Amino acid sequence: MPNRADYGDAGALANLLGMQPQKTSPLAKSLIGINNTSEKQLFDPEGEGYDHITAQELEELYPLTMPKPTDAPKEGEPTTVSNEEAQSAWVWHKDANEWVKHGASVDRRTGRLLKGKNYPTFWMEEKASQDLGNIIVKKPDGYYYSLTPEGKIYGQDQ
Repeated sequence: MPNRADYGDAGALANLLGMQPQKTSPLAKSLIGINNTSEKQLFDPEGEGYDHITAQELEELYPLTMPKPTDAPKEGEPTTVSNEEAQSAWVWHKDANEWVKHGASVDRRTGRLLKGKNYPTFWMEEKASQDLGNIIVKKPDGYYYSLTPEGKIYGQDQ
């Protein structure tokens, strides 16, 4: 049976939330600990940044395998597309007249936000969470989470 260390920060968080811990990918494990830096030090949930380490880990676990669309979406067609279960998506940028790959704003395993509170588009995640009926809460670990009013992760079995 794996021990808690096999799950890294995700294991500690899972224990706090009463969930099954998720394994940390080898890539994330290799990035955490460089120059004695923890994942939390690399990403400031109050700052303007994005949690690239967790996003890369999620991209490995839930890859975007759909090829980049070649045509602009027609009137009424979606402007965000991806394969099922992908963590990233192709988003149409009308001003640039092209599809651009975007990573998700939320870690689907935990509900943790990947954008810092002062990230330029943090407001978009606030609106998306509200549209789902979620609330954004700051947990004792210092990170922000998008959770149902009951404290559950949206879309997971209640």
